[in-house]
Amino acid sequence: MRVELVDSKIVVDGQRYDLILEVFEYEELILQEKPNFELSRSLWDLDFVCLENELEIEIEIYGTFRQSKVRLNFGNIFVGDYFVIGNQVIVFSSSACSILHEISKHQIFPMNEISISQFVFLERLLERQGHHFTNRNALRKFLGKGIISSRESVAKLTLSPFAYQAIGTEWILSCFEHGDGGVLLADVMGLGKTLQSIAVINDLVSIGKNNRLVVCPGTLVDNWKRELSKFAPHLKVLIHTGQWRYGIEKHLVGYDLVITTFETLNNDIGLLSDIDWQLVIVDEAQAIKNPKAQRTKSLKRLNAKYRLAVTGTPIENSLMDIWSIFDFLRPGYLGSYSEFDNRTQSSEIDAAQVHQLLSGYMIRRDLDDVGSQLPPITLINHSLDWPAALDQIYEEVRLEALAEFRRSGGLVATTRLRKLTTHPRLHGLETPSNETLSPKFVALKDILEELFRNGDKALIFASYNYMIDLIVGEFSSIYPNFLITNLDGRVLTEDRQPLIDEFNAVSTPALLACNPIVAGAGLNITGANHVIHYNLEWNPAKEDQASFRVYRPGQVKNVFIHRFFYAHTIDQVIDERVALKRELAAQTVDGKLTEEDFLAGLEVSPGDFRHRD
Repeated sequence: MRVELVDSKIVVDGQRYDLILEVFEYEELILQEKPNFELSRSLWDLDFVCLENELEIEIEIYGTFRQSKVRLNFGNIFVGDYFVIGNQVIVFSSSACSILHEISKHQIFPMNEISISQFVFLERLLERQGHHFTNRNALRKFLGKGIISSRESVAKLTLSPFAYQAIGTEWILSCFEHGDGGVLLADVMGLGKTLQSIAVINDLVSIGKNNRLVVCPGTLVDNWKRELSKFAPHLKVLIHTGQWRYGIEKHLVGYDLVITTFETLNNDIGLLSDIDWQLVIVDEAQAIKNPKAQRTKSLKRLNAKYRLAVTGTPIENSLMDIWSIFDFLRPGYLGSYSEFDNRTQSSEIDAAQVHQLLSGYMIRRDLDDVGSQLPPITLINHSLDWPAALDQIYEEVRLEALAEFRRSGGLVATTRLRKLTTHPRLHGLETPSNETLSPKFVALKDILEELFRNGDKALIFASYNYMIDLIVGEFSSIYPNFLITNLDGRVLTEDRQPLIDEFNAVSTPALLACNPIVAGAGLNITGANHVIHYNLEWNPAKEDQASFRVYRPGQVKNVFIHRFFYAHTIDQVIDERVALKRELAAQTVDGKLTEEDFLAGLEVSPGDFRHRD
């Protein structure tokens, strides 16, 4: 008897049959209802036999033919290769598959289309069987042709996310649905991790259960409020910070989301650990890299069904950083601290192996992965909380500025307040470090650390030379091997272009701290792809001119514009006035500065909003 495989048909002694496979053994996949196929001639019972590199299929033929066994070699079908039919994933393993299927209608890996839910299920199934499938790393980024995202909750956001953000959201939710209690979202800076987190929250809210918690640095609370109001204004949110916060459990439940800080978590851990949270998100998760820190210990005491860690820098100093994060996400997964430390110190396991170990529970995309989906320029507003310890000083300066407003004019009157919000040292306050009482400087340090890690360059625009000196002095000492210098009025005119040429040419990360008047017009600094406006200007044209030093012909990278401002201070008023003037300019309406603009900046006080919250 001669058996052949021709055009997806079995040919037995010249007679063609549809190839129908029935497998009796199954492990993970269980059919609720056994499919029925009409067989015109015969039934084929197949057993899968795993050889060293290939999968051979034993066929028993019944019916009009005498019972016989033949072997068909389908070539390079590896253990871990799979079919996808509807919502079912069929995996070739060392034992067997688990459903009927028509091989003539489906391709062997790689599939033309696979849902993220199928992908996650497949990963978990293979992990339990000790297998990995071909091209896992390529699929890990969910950017391959045919990968689809159909999560309906993403469409419910007021603004549509990019495709990679929708995919990230669905991956997180699929992990939760398939029994993974904790996962890590580690996209690089600028790719919208907060938006993806909000989309996850939005989906879980649709289930109907409450009790979701975000824990983040105090400087990011206002940013979370702004992002939620932009993308999901329908959510009922409680900010659990400050001296007027609730102290009774019943007042914290019933919200779609509760947001608190690491500091408040430490103080209220007795209260917060009594609540059964559906989801706990830790933003800027690198903050828990030290397992001995109180914030880390407090976070691990929380009861949560699902846990999501969000950070663009999951490993800052050593592999032990990722151990601490995963000990929150999946306790015990990497063993004890000492066990993991011994394995990494002895080179028993290296970074590549750790990544392979964690890849099923971590999604990380960089700019090269999603660049085609990004707009040419991405604006990132960093709304920061003004430090409460400076409320009184701010109020004193504000009242003094109001007193001299009529006498000296708005621009002069607001200058001292703008200097204070730039950095307390510009007001003459002595602080132990540049980061003390300066959330802006803390945020700057975090951003530069991440973009330098990615090999990028940045321009920082600051209105005051003293601030430029603080920036250059601090980061020159931290990164002595990088080009970090100033570009302001103290640099001779004939020396400016050579400096820019050097900056554009160096292959290492680099930083120019610039004055917007000197470096804000006419220069081509396309070697950088990040622009950081450390303090905002009243005039939107001045800000735009500074940004366009980077975003101009010759730029080959995606450009990111970062804007720093403190909520409920003169900074926020400047931000709002700049936005209004841009809108008026787009309508060809004169939006020049008025004394009313300056007065509005002097009428806002962070202390008033703090007591109101």
